[in-house]
Amino acid sequence: MEWKDISSYSQQDRNHIPHTFEIRRGQIRVSISKHIAYRGNEHPWVLHCVPWYNTYHLNTAKTADEAKDAALVLIRGQINRAHLDFNEG
Repeated sequence: MEWKDISSYSQQDRNHIPHTFEIRRGQIRVSISKHIAYRGNEHPWVLHCVPWYNTYHLNTAKTADEAKDAALVLIRGQINRAHLDFNEG
């Protein structure tokens, strides 16, 4: 799956290190961000994906790639549960 870098940078930021990524499939938008308030924290990555996750801390992710993988595992789980709920009714 192809993640897109959607980071924004201030004019003073000379490093331009990517810190926000998203992936879209249909109407589902998944984004992860290295949260500025958690710099210095060992696990600063957060997940956003309506309706399931709003600023959900990815406690095991230390890198962007780990955060992407963890986010997809969580989202796939939510989609599978929703699918099962509709098939059981």
